[in-house]
Amino acid sequence: MIRIGTAGWGVPRQYADGFPDSGSILERYATTLMAAEINSTFYRSHKPETYARWASAVPDGFRFAAKLPKAIT
Repeated sequence: MIRIGTAGWGVPRQYADGFPDSGSILERYATTLMAAEINSTFYRSHKPETYARWASAVPDGFRFAAKLPKAIT
């Protein structure tokens, strides 16, 4: 299966009407798209609690792709 997502999960203002009004930005994003790249991992790692919080904010089947750190790429 191919999943379509964006780099990050921000919702540009001009497209905000296509997403629900309530919920966090990630929750709103996940109602429309089922994948997102975590861009910030290129610059720094996150606490396990952060990854867990993100995972709990999206529906089953949603997939994250973590960008490799710049030290590797």
